[in-house]
Amino acid sequence: DSSSEEEQTFSPAELFSKVSPAVVTISVRGSRGVDRTGSGTGFFIDDQGTIVTNHHVIEHAQSVGIKLIGQRYQGGFQWLNEVELLIADEELDLALLRVPHPEGIDPIPLGDSEEVDVGSRIICIGNPLGLEHTLSDGLVSARRIHQGRRWVQMTAPISPGNSGGPVIAMNGRVVGVATASI
Repeated sequence: DSSSEEEQTFSPAELFSKVSPAVVTISVRGSRGVDRTGSGTGFFIDDQGTIVTNHHVIEHAQSVGIKLIGQRYQGGFQWLNEVELLIADEELDLALLRVPHPEGIDPIPLGDSEEVDVGSRIICIGNPLGLEHTLSDGLVSARRIHQGRRWVQMTAPISPGNSGGPVIAMNGRVVGVATASI
């Protein structure tokens, strides 16, 4: 029964263990001028290798690499250099990338951001300031309309490098994509 599955909630530690293998580091070259590099976060949403991130993470990139982190962080990682840009929408600040889907990584299921209320607990997984696979948690603190777009404001700390990471409800579903600031 899928309704009982949707009602199940997890602790932040359980969620991190469950979904963090699907969170990737995105490294870009040429994004802010010649020889400059940058990084952000993304996450798998299907078993075809589709990764969601922010448009501003990959904007102006000449090359993109995706770093997979080994489960339980035994030091194992793998760079995927076959990265295809599927969609880049500057207005929505979203991009979809495709890589060969690695075995053993389950995508993070998508939820509905309209179903999280002010006061709902959420977690974010990202790479703030280059510190890979960092968990932060907080609450939905407000729902806003800014420049005609709907935003979910949260108390979870977000730093450069968190951009593109999943915002996850306690049922394990993605309800947003972290953006450093509006």
